[in-house]
Amino acid sequence: MKKSLKVIILLLLFSISMIGCSSNKPIDPQYKPQVDQMINNLQLQLSNEPTNKPIVKDNVALINYVGYINNKKFDGGSADKYPLLIGSKTFIDTFEDQLINHKKGDKIDVKVKFPADYGNKDYASKEATFKVTIIDVYKLQAKDNTLVSKLKENIQGDQLKDVSTLNDLEVYIAEQLKASTEAQQQATPEAQPAK
Repeated sequence: MKKSLKVIILLLLFSISMIGCSSNKPIDPQYKPQVDQMINNLQLQLSNEPTNKPIVKDNVALINYVGYINNKKFDGGSADKYPLLIGSKTFIDTFEDQLINHKKGDKIDVKVKFPADYGNKDYASKEATFKVTIIDVYKLQAKDNTLVSKLKENIQGDQLKDVSTLNDLEVYIAEQLKASTEAQQQATPEAQPAK
């Protein structure tokens, strides 16, 4: 999970230049979906307060899993140390629901059915079994100013020196996305008319 956290933070910092931010500025609606997605990713990656209780909705389960169709492993059906937000509907069918009430160290078989309209037609409408090991269970990081504090604890340098609230972070990310978009537009030569 720490490696994933570093990747997310590096991606965030890569997109951030030294533009200041102000929490009084509204977020450009054009960038709001991307800002929300980045905040959600940070929230997931910064969820590192373990709980010794069974899994409930809105916990993050760190899992290893291997998927089988007709008792054979299938491509794309395996991962190690995957942070899964319970209740996010990230995985198919009732996968996440079947993890509820299990705890760290449990090994379970999760049985699901791929939807008929699944992107990979080889798996569509097929039943699968996932061998799941629950490595750890974390409380979901709150989406508030503590997220900003945790983020700042995990980075070096002063890239976020002017960011102290969640709103500041949202505005900051939106400004960086806008600056990146503008830089890409300026770097792309426009088609020259033929002479």
